[in-house]
Amino acid sequence: MAAMNTDPRYIRVRSRLNDAALELVMQKPADSITVSELTRTAGVSRTTFYQHGESPAQFVADVVVDIIQPHLDEFVEAISHASENYLLRWREIYVGMLVALKDNYDVVNRIFAGHRQSVVIGYVSERLTQTFEAYVEEFQARLEGEQISELWKEMAIAQQVYNLVAVIVAWLRTDMEESPEVVVNTYLTLAPPWQLARFEDGGT
Repeated sequence: MAAMNTDPRYIRVRSRLNDAALELVMQKPADSITVSELTRTAGVSRTTFYQHGESPAQFVADVVVDIIQPHLDEFVEAISHASENYLLRWREIYVGMLVALKDNYDVVNRIFAGHRQSVVIGYVSERLTQTFEAYVEEFQARLEGEQISELWKEMAIAQQVYNLVAVIVAWLRTDMEESPEVVVNTYLTLAPPWQLARFEDGGT
């Protein structure tokens, strides 16, 4: 995953752009937000904007990814210290992530609802890919005596990204009526077998 810019001024401007994206996405379809609208709302110049991104859709994507990123980081941490209770830990983290999404229903629904958000979802998928690369690499490191091809790795990463987006979209289409626990249980009936692997005490 690319290193984050830790310069305080950069962080402040980035935060203003993300806040502006959140404000605007509650007013209009995410893909229709323009650079002019975003810079005006954030109070930054177009030059400053392009130092941080290339499209308003990136900042809208940041809104939803920032909600779930702490939980995604926990996935990577959990698999890097995998043990026999890994699946219970994985389930606990997934439920926590869905609770966070449901707590932010209004904004998540604005971003994912309908079919006009393809650009934004593309950026969401791009950011998710960075995290799931680390997740799959940690899983790969736990396999003993197995040769994993680059094709398998790329397919596993893409599978995780697609599955998470699909879970969010499907849950929204049912108005998030089911509890996070039911959503996770349903997902587990569809999860790829490798994701349900049982780890030994030593984490392999």
